[in-house]
Amino acid sequence: MILQIGLNFRVEGEDGTEDIAKGKYNKELDKMFKVIKDFGNPVFIRLGYEFDKAEKYNPKNFIKAWRSVVDKYRKEKINNIANVWCACPYKGTSSVEPYYPGNDYVDWFGIDVFTERHFANSANQQTEDFLKLAEKHKKPVMIGESSPARTGVDKGQESWDEWFKPYFEWIENHSNIKAFCYINWDWEKDWKQPEWLNGRIHENEIIRKNFVKALKNLRFIHNQKIKDFLEQVYS
Repeated sequence: MILQIGLNFRVEGEDGTEDIAKGKYNKELDKMFKVIKDFGNPVFIRLGYEFDKAEKYNPKNFIKAWRSVVDKYRKEKINNIANVWCACPYKGTSSVEPYYPGNDYVDWFGIDVFTERHFANSANQQTEDFLKLAEKHKKPVMIGESSPARTGVDKGQESWDEWFKPYFEWIENHSNIKAFCYINWDWEKDWKQPEWLNGRIHENEIIRKNFVKALKNLRFIHNQKIKDFLEQVYS
């Protein structure tokens, strides 16, 4: 198992980056890092994920907080963490670059996508620009969150053609996308919002079969012993 953690930098709804940078939450971080170190397997952490939503964080304080967290686990010699600089640029809110902590402090770029317009047919310029920025900084890209929240799975082949097909084509067309995370969730039951639908793959047989078929692409690495996985990744 490999964990992927979204670590919010907001505390009780407010920007907590200044306090994080000053060490106010070091005890909480120590507890998390101890669990991660004991876990042993690789762990991805999306620090302050979706940072580029308008006025969510102060950019300077965000960078300070990011660097303080990374310096902390490096000082403690915890070496099974990869940090992910994860944005949602398709919304066209704040510019992402003022939030960049620097190449020495970022392992992966990350991007969260939900509606097909965020990626289908390379139509969204903010998304494409973000992937080009990752290339510029020579960083691999993780899709940190993805789900057909406004398409759902219940329409079977129509759902596949509308969301899943362009999603896998988008991944295939961008060689720097090296990992994706799919949220297998029934949004309709959880969020109670009519435009957010059921995304549980196994609840529609057409979607399930197509998904399994898509993952037969040799690009994808499947479940195996962690030692064998790491040898394959780094070979």
